[in-house]
Amino acid sequence: MYYLIITAQITDYGKFKSYAVATAEYVAELGGEYIVRAGQTELLEGVFDMGSKVVISRWKSKEHALSFWQSEKYQSVLKPLRENTGTFTVLLIEGAG
Repeated sequence: MYYLIITAQITDYGKFKSYAVATAEYVAELGGEYIVRAGQTELLEGVFDMGSKVVISRWKSKEHALSFWQSEKYQSVLKPLRENTGTFTVLLIEGAG
């Protein structure tokens, strides 16, 4: 399994919402599954911007995750919807199934 882990500091929730809805539909269409969608966060150790949101999606393989992230639809249609809505960090991590 592979996981896309995204931390986001959202500055324009109104504009970001259209990105979130459209992207969630596309993730499902390509076989991805959200396992965390900006739930409540509690810092137990270390440093983390508590204003950040965390989103984690699970993918069958690295190729599946990259087929979403690198797709023409995501890069040219969906990703531009989040422009000027915040700051984002995106990780692709191999994990246990």
